[in-house]
Amino acid sequence: MKAEDIIWGGNNKGVIRLKNDIGLEPGTLVNIEYDYIKEVYYLNRDVERVDISAAENVIEMLNNIYLTGTAPTTMVWVVDKEENLNYIIEIKVFREEITFGKLNAIEIKIGDEVIDKMRIRDKENPIAYLDNAFKYGDRVFVRGYGRKGASFTILSADKALNVRQVGNEYIATKLVRYDKSRADMEAVFILKGDLSFVDSSRSAFVSGEVAQKMEVITSGGEYFDIWDAYNDLDRIFAFRQATENGVLKYSTCTSVLTDAFEYCFTIEGDDIEAFPEGTQIDCTDNDDILKIDTFTKVDQLGDLRSTSVGVFDRIENGKCYIIDREYDSKKNLPSQGYLFVSVVGDAVRLSRREKAKADIITKQSPINNLAMIIDKGVGTDLQSRHEAPITGMLSRKFEGREFNEDQRKAIEVAINTPDIALILGPPGTGKTTVIKAIIARFEEYYKKHNDKNVPKILVTSFQHEAVENVIVDMEGNGLPPERKGGRRDGTDKKSISIRAWRDKIGDYIGGEIAELVPEQDMAHQTLRDQIYAWKSKGMDAAEGLELLRTVAEANRLKLSNKLNESINEILGRAMVRSTGQSMELQAVEDEEREEIKKVLLAQRTTPESYADDGKKQAYALKQLILQEIIDNGGDTAAIDEVLRTKGQDPKVLKTYEQFVDGLKKKYVTVKKVDTAISSVDSVEQCLKEVDSELERVRLERLENRNEATAYILQNFLECIQDEKEIERIIEKYANVTAATCQQSMEVGRFAMNTTYDLVIVDEAARANPLDLLIPVSMGKQVILVGDHKQLPHMLDPDVVKQFETDEKMQELGVLQESLFERLFNMFSRSEGRVKRTARLSKQYRMHPVIGEFASDNFYSEYKLDSSEVKVEDKTAHLNGLYNDRPIAWINLDKNNYGMEIGRRSKKREKEAARIIKEVKKVLAIAPKKSIGIISFYKSQSDYLKDIAKTELTDAQNDRVEIGTVDAFQGKEFDVVFLSCVRANVIDLEDRRHRIGHIDDLSRLCVSFTRARQLMVAVGDRETVECIPALADFIGRCREGGSYYE
Repeated sequence: MKAEDIIWGGNNKGVIRLKNDIGLEPGTLVNIEYDYIKEVYYLNRDVERVDISAAENVIEMLNNIYLTGTAPTTMVWVVDKEENLNYIIEIKVFREEITFGKLNAIEIKIGDEVIDKMRIRDKENPIAYLDNAFKYGDRVFVRGYGRKGASFTILSADKALNVRQVGNEYIATKLVRYDKSRADMEAVFILKGDLSFVDSSRSAFVSGEVAQKMEVITSGGEYFDIWDAYNDLDRIFAFRQATENGVLKYSTCTSVLTDAFEYCFTIEGDDIEAFPEGTQIDCTDNDDILKIDTFTKVDQLGDLRSTSVGVFDRIENGKCYIIDREYDSKKNLPSQGYLFVSVVGDAVRLSRREKAKADIITKQSPINNLAMIIDKGVGTDLQSRHEAPITGMLSRKFEGREFNEDQRKAIEVAINTPDIALILGPPGTGKTTVIKAIIARFEEYYKKHNDKNVPKILVTSFQHEAVENVIVDMEGNGLPPERKGGRRDGTDKKSISIRAWRDKIGDYIGGEIAELVPEQDMAHQTLRDQIYAWKSKGMDAAEGLELLRTVAEANRLKLSNKLNESINEILGRAMVRSTGQSMELQAVEDEEREEIKKVLLAQRTTPESYADDGKKQAYALKQLILQEIIDNGGDTAAIDEVLRTKGQDPKVLKTYEQFVDGLKKKYVTVKKVDTAISSVDSVEQCLKEVDSELERVRLERLENRNEATAYILQNFLECIQDEKEIERIIEKYANVTAATCQQSMEVGRFAMNTTYDLVIVDEAARANPLDLLIPVSMGKQVILVGDHKQLPHMLDPDVVKQFETDEKMQELGVLQESLFERLFNMFSRSEGRVKRTARLSKQYRMHPVIGEFASDNFYSEYKLDSSEVKVEDKTAHLNGLYNDRPIAWINLDKNNYGMEIGRRSKKREKEAARIIKEVKKVLAIAPKKSIGIISFYKSQSDYLKDIAKTELTDAQNDRVEIGTVDAFQGKEFDVVFLSCVRANVIDLEDRRHRIGHIDDLSRLCVSFTRARQLMVAVGDRETVECIPALADFIGRCREGGSYYE
């Protein structure tokens, strides 16, 4: 509270003159007292005292205040200073000042009912708001203090806080608007002393729990205890997010299917607040959800029997849109109900972590001493296996590939480890190839020592995209991996993987068949292809008859008399009908009859079923009548009546049911036509019989083993044309399972979890340690592959935020070290007989100039070797663009290209426009180049995408990928542009605000190691060259003649 906010005590102003100068300044709080002996007024400031004089009217004002027979409580401010020691003062007069010390300190508890009345920005720190609004130093201003009932009101310039004493506690009960016009009429007291506001809301309770967990984490305790506390924090914040974001009530729910299911909910009410972007949303029709702000346990949300909908997308025109990319079918959601932030998914996620940790600690995991390995880096020192890394079988499987020495060592360490092995795989060093080689070599070893049985193998990573990247072209036991979990999106990598495997197997089997029966009659296969094509296109009646006529003419002598007669009858009937009406018209009639049948069967004729979608179905029926598709003389009276009564009148519903039944007798229960006449069904049946008889003829001709084998292979080839059939084969016979770390494990009463003979985790350094424990706890042998020099492991942002200003946290580095890095460092230092670590150092991705820069700046401890890179293959060949150099810096100084804009996420529009211009130059010369555009900020990447849509052609956009650096690990492109964005005049001393997280070495490492041929960085040199890696890059570009202003 400021002095000017004290609006009580009257408006008593006047000018006084000091006898002596005591250095008094405006804004000072002083005391005025009367000296009865000298009969003068004097001013006190701390220990200084000085007599004052004033004009007669001011003295009269002072007399009225100080000489009325009572001892008033006043507060005197120096408002302004004039010449000759004259000062303007203002005197506030109060009823009484009550002073109390520490022993009598007053704590006023602030609950949710008060905090809910605050503005959104004040809710972020309610105690700070109350201190600023209601306290002036150690004083507060109250009315009604001391009255019976022990309640009073604390005042501010625009708010009033009601307080009631309950036992020995003071509790704030209500925060209301204060009427300033009453200020001069109020009898106001001053409370002076140790008074404080205390947060007793649910959030405060959560904050107390958070503080306890933070203490555990920063205490430097045991590894599992620290991550236990982290998991508890994760749970606290997940639950808090669900309860704090409230509930949206909806009245209708619809859905459409595009590349995913989009659910649209009509929201009731005007004051609609969006859910946080990207949050998982559940729905329920249980009214108990309206009490969510009183929930204190996750179980209370579970009792609601909610349904997961999908991810929140947007709110638009009173409608809430939620996208579901996980499920292939539409969900059955309540037609009316409530939406809220899901905590069920978080509960499952956290319970998986807890189960994995419990299995490890209680020695229930396949690796018995796993807890000791993780906590202390201590494993068995007995090396019982001595398998060679490369065998003839492996060489044949990877024909044409020579494994370098580092790769051979990595395979050897992985195959022979008794428990865990770690492979450090920097960018472009072939770690994905090594993973596939490890699987193939492990299968060979396992079959040899386990009576030719195949091992169960789990391949996993921290998120879906990483899993999908690593399993491309991967096989186990000759089949693609079984994808567990996964996501539904426009680029269905599961289907792509299946098709690639089918095509490869198809080519191989086709070649085998050609060798077995070189002169094989392909007529039968052609027929099957034709039937399949006809059915795929929608089974057009005219096309079906033409196909049947052609087949019959070509195979009359091979078919039975009975089948020939059926074909003749169908074709003859079709010819007769063609004189009356065309086949096209008949097809239209058949289609209309199917539509009528579908609508009639969907009618709801009970109150319960009508409440679901009866209105929608009734309207559909009415439309068919009005369009004269249903011929009943246009009678819709029964429909209109049921719509008017909303399906709630039993008599009306009964009449409606009779009406619908009458139509069903006419259109649904029609006598079926004999299959011998030319309906689509009979054509299809006839074609099937032709196929079957030709198949029997073919079987009778199989005279030798080769033809029989070719026949079996041909049948298999036909079988795998159906992707669903391939999925069934994979599910039954594949020995490799692919899943994210989280989805590797099932939880719940009926969970069935597999123990794997081998677990391989790719991008292990990116996995949250608690998530990484899940697959690790399920394997007899575990291989972790990763690179802790690239992006850090995934942590919950709410948990990380708690530690941003915690000095002890920064000092300890707790939570910042990934489990991969921890184990790699511990085992690298170990001098035992068992070798558990390997490092890949030869890179094949980048031009040697880019590789050398990356090695010097990001891998100084583990140098990258570019000696085997074929320079010609890694040269961009852009006709002199960027001086034909593989690296370039384009300097866009802030004077010409402007400053960065944005508060949290930054963007720089002219920089983005220049990058798109450079992209167009590259694609004009080399249209086939793949281009990645990386930014450190989402705002910039979004802006770049917007420009690219308008400035680039569709073909060019297909060659370009734009995103933040976090989305680019594991990817590679011919050309990469890096948008630095930062351009400002912030002092170098304030490094964090000057350059933000582009100073993160791991993000820089990823950014500069995606390009195969050309790496171009764009930005304001003056702002960013304080970053050593960028300064070095700029320097190398200057030396090479590829620095551009």
